[in-house]
Amino acid sequence: MTTATNNQPIIHTFKEINKGKCKTVKYYEFKGVKNGLSEFNDIINISTDRQFAKSNPDYWIKQKEGKKLSKNLTGLFKTKTALLFYADILKQNSKHSVLFEFKNNAETLIIYYFKDFYTRKIDLLTNQLD
Repeated sequence: MTTATNNQPIIHTFKEINKGKCKTVKYYEFKGVKNGLSEFNDIINISTDRQFAKSNPDYWIKQKEGKKLSKNLTGLFKTKTALLFYADILKQNSKHSVLFEFKNNAETLIIYYFKDFYTRKIDLLTNQLD
């Protein structure tokens, strides 16, 4: 079994591409990856929750697939740390923990993807951040 201490996150960096155009949706373009291969497409979309889901996340993330955006990939939930959000992604019958960190007035998005490691104990994940 993989633990957070021996599982370095795959770190994705994205930059906002629609600065100031919309208050409820931001588009980000992929800029680079560290510690592995990218788990996300080149364009992602983060939108505020419109309170249609019972889980009540703060934001939703979608990624561009071809010419269209996918359905919601996952919801983003607040953590104790400002501008740091938690998500989990179900892919091919295994779960992955993911942290989303907004920097530089949300112009930069850093995604920490813990492949094949799932936990609700956010402190185990935040200890692995740069």
